[in-house]
Amino acid sequence: MSGTVRSAKKYSEFKSNNHLARELMESYPGVEWGKDFRSLGNKIGELDKGKITWWLNNSEKAKCLADLLEVSLQDLRLHGKVQKGVFGFQEFPEFPPVDLKREEPWALAEEVLDPKQVQAELAAIDHRLDVNTLEKVPAEKLAMNDIAQVTFKLAQPLFADPYLENRGTGAFIIIDESSNNTVGAGMIL
Repeated sequence: MSGTVRSAKKYSEFKSNNHLARELMESYPGVEWGKDFRSLGNKIGELDKGKITWWLNNSEKAKCLADLLEVSLQDLRLHGKVQKGVFGFQEFPEFPPVDLKREEPWALAEEVLDPKQVQAELAAIDHRLDVNTLEKVPAEKLAMNDIAQVTFKLAQPLFADPYLENRGTGAFIIIDESSNNTVGAGMIL
């Protein structure tokens, strides 16, 4: 079954999503694409599977893709608006946007003790730390480099220690399940 990208007639001129990504970067050099065409190729593959959030948050790039494929944004199912609670990293365009209200759970990986991933979803942002005043302030979303205390709901038990007792088993990383990108790191209190 072809997705929205592969069903475009012009797609047949490209050998792969990576080939399309490379051509996109070369055809529109004024757009900030990031350094690696393979990352963009992955984003094209995700779009083809119906994952549109990154493209909605990067509308200029979406227009370039539609133009190169000679299709409309509607043909790529990119006619919606960015949802509340979704934000992207302007400084790092290759990072996926973080959707705090997404339906799919985040994956937690505890690297040192147990390399398997544990399904989790963000239950709450307890507070964000204002780095200028060191005050705990309420927050509905987090931006790049924010420090916050959050609560996750895990799909299964995770054996861990408080970070102050054992740094190896008290730290974790957050991996976006759809892109395998690391989107955060944390310490267990």
